[in-house]
Amino acid sequence: MDTRKVAMEYRLTQWSQALREKAATGISVKEFCLNKGVSKNTYFYWQKKLRNAACHILLPEAEKRRNEQGEHRPVFAALRAPRASGGAVTVRIGHNVAEIQDGTDAGTIESVLRALSRL
Repeated sequence: MDTRKVAMEYRLTQWSQALREKAATGISVKEFCLNKGVSKNTYFYWQKKLRNAACHILLPEAEKRRNEQGEHRPVFAALRAPRASGGAVTVRIGHNVAEIQDGTDAGTIESVLRALSRL
């Protein structure tokens, strides 16, 4: 067992949850950092780590499909109507943006991220 990998995954999970909570409350980055006792640099460091982790999961698969298909076609995913609580996480892949609502099931999130990565 690679303890560094496990520790990184744990930290990514913790920060993912913290950023979801921040988005749900709508507080500013400054206020979030004050409440959590972290610097803005730490906040943006982990935000970037989370984005990179999402891209590393999605992009190799998208590249493989592009190479197999030999073309670049849009792909669409079925989505449920958002809940009134507002977006919990905003994911940007290139110029494509998806706002993932709090409580969205993992299958829907996976479909949306795959679709965005193929655009």
